[in-house]
Amino acid sequence: MVGAPTSGVGTPNAFRTPSGAESVWAAGGVVVDNTSHNVFFSTGNAIPCAGSTMSDSVVSVSPTLATLAYFSPNDWQANWCGPDSDLGSASPVLISPTLMFMAGKRGGGFLLDPTNLGGIDGQLYPTPKPATYAQAEVCRGNHSDATFGSFAYAAPFVYVECDGHGLVALSTNPSAPSFSVCDSTCAAPDWNAGGTTTFGPPIVAGGAVWVASDGGGLSAFSAATGALMYQSAGFGINHFVTPSEAGGSVYVASHTVIRSFNMSFLPWASLGGVLTSGPDAGAASATQVDVFARGTDNGLWQDSFNGTAWGNWQPLGGGLTSDPGVVSLSATRTDVFVRGTDNQLWHKMWNGTSWQAWDPLGGGLTSGPDASAWSGPAHVDVFVRGTDNQMWHRWSDGTTWYPWEPLGGGLASNPGSVSWGPNRIDVFVRGTDGQLWHRWWDGAAWRGWEPLGGGLASGPDVASCAAGHLDVFVIGTDGGLWQKSYNGSWSQWRPLGGTWTSDPSAVCRPGTTTVDLFERGQDQALWHVTVTGS
Repeated sequence: MVGAPTSGVGTPNAFRTPSGAESVWAAGGVVVDNTSHNVFFSTGNAIPCAGSTMSDSVVSVSPTLATLAYFSPNDWQANWCGPDSDLGSASPVLISPTLMFMAGKRGGGFLLDPTNLGGIDGQLYPTPKPATYAQAEVCRGNHSDATFGSFAYAAPFVYVECDGHGLVALSTNPSAPSFSVCDSTCAAPDWNAGGTTTFGPPIVAGGAVWVASDGGGLSAFSAATGALMYQSAGFGINHFVTPSEAGGSVYVASHTVIRSFNMSFLPWASLGGVLTSGPDAGAASATQVDVFARGTDNGLWQDSFNGTAWGNWQPLGGGLTSDPGVVSLSATRTDVFVRGTDNQLWHKMWNGTSWQAWDPLGGGLTSGPDASAWSGPAHVDVFVRGTDNQMWHRWSDGTTWYPWEPLGGGLASNPGSVSWGPNRIDVFVRGTDGQLWHRWWDGAAWRGWEPLGGGLASGPDVASCAAGHLDVFVIGTDGGLWQKSYNGSWSQWRPLGGTWTSDPSAVCRPGTTTVDLFERGQDQALWHVTVTGS
């Protein structure tokens, strides 16, 4: 261990372990106590074990690296040093100026007093002297290469990565130094997550425990319950890679690049069902939202919000081969559009009392449809991708459906559309280059296609809460939800997290700034959250 002056002037101090091979791995770095300014580190096994004085130990030294004290497990020679189960595979973590946690490859954990490490068998927990020593399990009973790197603490849990056994949270009582062991059952109040994944060392930030795994990417689990809050797309890391956090973002070293992730969590709630398509929704009023999707019978299903609670799924029949497209004009008018088994457009309408029969509207669709409606007159516009991969448009003035109109472009997704008022329609698609493209009607003509960047892995959807305001939502190449907003100018892309399996659906409740977002989860159920529109 070397301590060098920060000024770069003067002679460094050095500490060397007294026995052969009891190396200072410092896989998680050294630990400095801000109160005493003492330095703590752990050591590996000596060679030979017999006669060693600091094998498999936690060592404390002064700021000048003078030896102060050390701790070694009672069974350090037989069970740690002898089988190469180094205590020094990880660095200790300070819980407070008078409490420290440590564990290592043998899978046993300790609570120590950093002001008095106590030498051999000097732990506060488990089995402090003169009790007979017994190991306190921390990694599901694994005694071989159990844990590496470093640990994290956020009351009441110490968080431990366990090789091949995911992430473990040990419920800890600092006032009567102890923790709930995590043996093969790892029962509550402990929790464990990640299954058989081998994570790198954890950090705690934004109410979540963040860990990365080689090939699995970045995961975030609720610090309180272990519930998965975020999962990125997979990427590679080296051993001991620990995330870091600053300014609301999490950063992970991935071989030759640094990856950044926004710590934005939305309180998604499951609405159940088993979806075989993406959802789409319409909002008739501030207290009436209807969402539609294809079920396992390939028919259309509906769930509704009445301002207080969501109801139960209701079947509406039909034979769908796409996501539905929905627009609500009022409490007495909702239009739903789908691609049928014949690949033409089909239409079903709610008139305030009942659902009318399915109505064919022709065309040759290679995508699902989306629809928008002007406020006021019953002017409905519907958009699809045709067999030539360009966008096609058909509209109704409330009495007549007018012929199909080509609007160009090269589409690689379902379109998403919205109207923020009379004589204004905005349509968004994923282009063949994978980015977002935008075209709009200004009351006189269709304006040309506008590229808006991004890397899309889904079709877009869009909501508008007021004239001149747009919020576009897409799934990115990381599998998470992303948002881009317009309020006189376009914002940067904002990550909203999650891991989703369909195009998103977005709708703003009339007269509010509440946007309802819907997605199909990895469990194929419908998930819902509200956000504030731009």
